[in-house]
Amino acid sequence: MAAILPPLLTLLLGTAIMVAGHGLLTTLVPIRVDLLGASPATAGAIAAGYFVGLVVGAWYNSRIIHRVGRIRALAGFAAILATTALLLPLAPWPAAWILIRAIAGACLA
Repeated sequence: MAAILPPLLTLLLGTAIMVAGHGLLTTLVPIRVDLLGASPATAGAIAAGYFVGLVVGAWYNSRIIHRVGRIRALAGFAAILATTALLLPLAPWPAAWILIRAIAGACLA
C-alpha cells in the first residue's frame, strides 16, 4: 500500500494543478472574447468548441492512455493544454480560438 501512494499522489496533484489552471483560463476566455468585440454567437461557438473537444477527448483519450501509460499521457495532455493557453493571445481570430479551445477540451477530458 505504501508503495502505491506516492505515484498516486503525484498523479492526483498534477491533475489538480492542471484543472485549477484551466479553471482560471476558463474565467478569462469570455473576458478576452468580449474585449475582441466578438458577437455573442461567436462567443457561444468558442464555448461550444471546448465542449466538442471534451466529448472527442472522452472518446479517444482512453486509447492514448492505454497505449502510452497514465503518467506520460498526463504529461502530454498537460503540455498541450499549456500550449493552448499560450496560443490564445497569439491568434485573435474566432476560428483559431474555436480550434484551440477544442484541443484544450480534448486534453482535459
